[in-house]
Amino acid sequence: MARIWDVGSGQQLGVLSGHDDTVASAMFSPDGSRIVTASSDKTARIWDAAALRTLLVLKGHTAPVGGAAYNSDGSRIVTASDDGTARIWDAVTGAPIATFRGEDVDVASAAFSPDGSRLLTASSGGAIRTWNVATGEQISALPEAGIPAFSASYDPKGERIVAVLGDNTVRVWNVANATQTASLQGSDAGIATAAFSPDGSSIIVAGADGMARLWDLTLTKKSTVLRGHEGPIAAVAFSPDGSQIATASADTTARLWDARDQDIGVVFRGHEAAMRGAAFSPDGTRLVTASLDKTVRIWDVVTGRELGVLRGHEGGVSSAEYSPDGARIVSASFDGTARVWDAMTLRELTTIRGHGGFLYSAKFSPDGKRVVTASADKTARIWDAGTGRELLLLQGQTTIVYVAAFSPDGSRIATGSSDLTLRQWNSSTGALISELHGNKQGANFTQRFTSVAYSRDGKNVLTTSSDRVARILDANTGAEIAVFNHDAEVTSAIYSPDGTRIATIMPDGTLRIWDVATQREIVAVSNTTQLLSVAFSPDGRSVAMARGDMTAHVADLHFATMAARGLIEEICTRRLGPLATLTRDEMRLAGYPATTPLLDVCTAGK
Repeated sequence: MARIWDVGSGQQLGVLSGHDDTVASAMFSPDGSRIVTASSDKTARIWDAAALRTLLVLKGHTAPVGGAAYNSDGSRIVTASDDGTARIWDAVTGAPIATFRGEDVDVASAAFSPDGSRLLTASSGGAIRTWNVATGEQISALPEAGIPAFSASYDPKGERIVAVLGDNTVRVWNVANATQTASLQGSDAGIATAAFSPDGSSIIVAGADGMARLWDLTLTKKSTVLRGHEGPIAAVAFSPDGSQIATASADTTARLWDARDQDIGVVFRGHEAAMRGAAFSPDGTRLVTASLDKTVRIWDVVTGRELGVLRGHEGGVSSAEYSPDGARIVSASFDGTARVWDAMTLRELTTIRGHGGFLYSAKFSPDGKRVVTASADKTARIWDAGTGRELLLLQGQTTIVYVAAFSPDGSRIATGSSDLTLRQWNSSTGALISELHGNKQGANFTQRFTSVAYSRDGKNVLTTSSDRVARILDANTGAEIAVFNHDAEVTSAIYSPDGTRIATIMPDGTLRIWDVATQREIVAVSNTTQLLSVAFSPDGRSVAMARGDMTAHVADLHFATMAARGLIEEICTRRLGPLATLTRDEMRLAGYPATTPLLDVCTAGK
């Protein structure tokens, strides 16, 4: 099947169902009223783009059809097939018009020239041929025989040809004299496809390593790498005005990028200073972010659209989160206050005052009736969430209290301080229950705490500190249960909702996901800017990241994992183990050590 999506929101608009096998390609007609799809069921289909129904089935090929494309006026369609032919069809009636056959085992791709007078075909046997559409005669063959050609297309003026070859290069030829003008080296993992920008000045190259690369042909060098996909990129396209790039990947996602700054298009933008925190609503449909611009903002998770701004703080906002029922939001600020807001009306309900210094965090109790705050005044305090009245003062730590959190049952509170102590308190009486100190009781933290979180059952505490380590400690004895070593300071760590994974972030922008049982890193995701906060979605499939560049991003972990496993299954099924490669992240996502040879994985699965 093929799917239609809204470019602005990422919302699915429709599904085209009817092919009996894999759909290899899909393309709109020039006027957008129709869609042509190519399938391994040996047919191509023409669809009404609005009604989502089949208008015509193009039959005649005797092997899978790998591609189908319109000419510039939408009157003709060309199809490419493994039967060694390219065929032209009437786009209105579906009648066959011409068949082009060379000496090739297959035709991997076929494309019209911009003026529709020529046809360009590429073959995995190594032939790249141009044909006269009117006469069916071959015009030329580019001199790269012997190197498989996976795709070929014209530039917008029809003056150059770009082709993806099996030696991991993208090559450009001048049509007039068949001379090669550029050879661009792709990734070691392989190249899927390439396309010219609308002005012909750049080429976008999609790689099997999950990255797209934008090349500036005026400089003949790689200018930018688009990172974000968690699996090989299968297709890539520029928007008509060249301002955006769309990529489709085996990670089951399509992404929209800005061709100028190469950032993912659907992100959460609007803050005017660095973000300090991000948290999902309980139903996972909204994201709340805290920023040094003194505001809290609410976003639609699917579209990235800003839904509201909470204004009132007089200093940077250090944290924000939803109440357990999703009806309210609590924020903490460097202005020394915490505020409780109505999540729907955006009205401020309560201002919490009493601390004598910056507030670093504010969190609701599990029942939503209380709030605990952590402050630079060396204390943590518990407040009535409805009235803002102070209920308990938790004091005793000798320096800044950076973090405070309720246990899952609400009976205890854990606080972490730069005095190297982790304390647990009775949340009803304020009595000190336990104190863990660095290099004592088996807890070897040697620098200040940066985050603390209870496990789902409340038996363990997850901590991070600036000594480059995340630790899981027994909440009663303080004994070290698990250690997750990093190569730099760990800013924060959280449990996934089911408690089987943890996410850690580092100031250099690296997000790491770990398996709690094995203490093994599953995946590391690099960002180009500092990460300040991370949060799992309620279903554990996604993580939200608040970044130092004033944006928040949501990464889909479930789809990435499924994609990696699917890739390995396909490689093993098709016996490609000796030829294929996966990235270290893909191997970890699929549940294998990063350096495991694919042959070993396939052999073990038999």
